[in-house]
Formats: sequence, structure tokens, C-alpha cells
Amino acid sequence: MPDGRLLWHVRLWERDRAVPHVVGTATLVAFARGARLTSLERELERLVRIATEGRRGGE
Repeated sequence: MPDGRLLWHVRLWERDRAVPHVVGTATLVAFARGARLTSLERELERLVRIATEGRRGGE
């Protein structure tokens, strides 16, 4: 987002189909921690680092 927020477009299962949702990084990290998905948490941190480094490089 122009204000610096990173948003994620994810598809979550609801009954019998995947439904698209937009969530913030904090929400996704909290989910990963709560579900003890350490590899997901590490991957999110890696992707956020790449995104923020790319943004600074363009300034």
C-alpha cells in the first residue's frame, strides 16, 4: 500500500470452497504463531524483508 502496509491476498476454505480474503501481515504472523507453523512464520519474515528492502532501494 502507498502508506507502507503490506497486505496479503489469501484463500481460506469456507465449507466447500476457497474464499479470497485480504489480511495484514500481523494477522498472518499471529495465525502462524498460534498454529505453531514456524516455517510459515519464517517465510513471511523473509518475504516482508524482501518487500521492504525493495521499497527502500527505490527511494
